[in-house]
Amino acid sequence: MEAAKKQNRAAEENKNKGADEVKLLNDELSKLKTQIVKLESEHEAKEKEIKSAEANSLALKNQSEGFLLEYDRLLAENQDLRDQLRAIDESASHSSGKKNMVLSQNRTLLCIPSLACTCKDGRLSEVRTTVAAKGLMAWPLAECLVPNGDRMDDSGE
Repeated sequence: MEAAKKQNRAAEENKNKGADEVKLLNDELSKLKTQIVKLESEHEAKEKEIKSAEANSLALKNQSEGFLLEYDRLLAENQDLRDQLRAIDESASHSSGKKNMVLSQNRTLLCIPSLACTCKDGRLSEVRTTVAAKGLMAWPLAECLVPNGDRMDDSGE
């Protein structure tokens, strides 16, 4: 009988040990499940962040390409305008000394030998018409130096 009691006691102890182990393992399993949920949530947040960064990168790349195209267009336009100015200067060296208008860097019109138009009568509209008729850009006229060195404004005075 004592042997049976010892066996029962040993079985009870094993049962209690097993229950304690199961409880510990269940606690650990619960912690791991919580950690998995947390890691999955972090993973989703990182994926969203990556997609957002990729979209932003693509938008910046497209914007950069647009800027490059605009830069190339402006370079070509600049070269065209320089060529036009060079042609005006060349024709000025062959002209009979008539005074005409060219837009300077500070957007002031200066009378220089160039196109076949005059500004001595003070009519800026005639200068605009002649500049446009020559296929050149017609700029807004701010002021002009007439052949005698006097300045006039857009009103023609």
